[in-house]
Amino acid sequence: MTLPKPRGSLEHAALPPCDPVAPSIRFRHTSETDMPAQISRALLTKLLSLAGAALLSGCQSIRVTEADLLRADRRVEAAVKPDQRIERHRLSTPHGEIAVTEVTRTGNRIVMLYLGGNQFRTSIEGGDVVARMPSSVDLVLLDYPGYGDSSGHPSVDALMGTALAVYDRFLAHETGKRRIVYGTSTGGFVAAHVAGLRQPERLVLEGTAPDTRRWLDSMVPWFAKPFVHTELSPPLSAIDSVAALDGYPGPILMMVGSRDTQTRPALMKKMAAELGRGERLVQFHVIPGRGHGEVLQHSQARALLAAFVDPQSAGDAP
Repeated sequence: MTLPKPRGSLEHAALPPCDPVAPSIRFRHTSETDMPAQISRALLTKLLSLAGAALLSGCQSIRVTEADLLRADRRVEAAVKPDQRIERHRLSTPHGEIAVTEVTRTGNRIVMLYLGGNQFRTSIEGGDVVARMPSSVDLVLLDYPGYGDSSGHPSVDALMGTALAVYDRFLAHETGKRRIVYGTSTGGFVAAHVAGLRQPERLVLEGTAPDTRRWLDSMVPWFAKPFVHTELSPPLSAIDSVAALDGYPGPILMMVGSRDTQTRPALMKKMAAELGRGERLVQFHVIPGRGHGEVLQHSQARALLAAFVDPQSAGDAP
């Protein structure tokens, strides 16, 4: 979940809750799709480490390699196993022509709809998803409207509506299989929406938040809260995963990286407690040493996922 960049919306204002002498900063998030350009995480880590060292010693140098700036796409074709098949589809929806990729294997009894974050594109990251999922699970991946090979324009309504359309086309009729929806980051909001309305057998949430208001508030440091006021546009402020899942009866697996600074573990733990009220089974796990979007890199997370979606083949987790 990448914090939207307040493009053209940074204001200096004297807000009533703040000291009238001190200027405050107001962020108005009026678009669901204003996202900053990404920088290599490895390079960013190097630069931050260098800055800290420079403060202590006064002089540091850093070597930037090609690997810090250039990274090949992780394509589905490079990740599939010999007994898996790839099928590409174009699904017509009110929000555009949606690119859908299926990865299947004969005899599988589980099918999963994977909903990535707001930077996810199948052609770039689809291979990572396929490589880290149990091969006993058939996968359905999609590009959101306006992303990757899908046409249209991204919005909250478009993401939610498109995910429902893909579920109805590729999972709803699979009544003989265990149906699972997996949402990571922004995709967690979408997954909760789909699960609440379509009632798949199981739900997986990774690095997401209970609602957009609490997520945004968690991004503001405590020392800045008296001076920073945040506003969400109506489509964003209406997103509430806990409310969306109020009537969902299935088990939920929730995972977050211990180093996730975009959706903090403490916030997701609160979400797990809220979802776990009553008789619903909710598992919550903090995966050590992983940041945002990195959970499935860890063998512990892959083992937890395999045991949750397919206990019979949990020992075959990649």
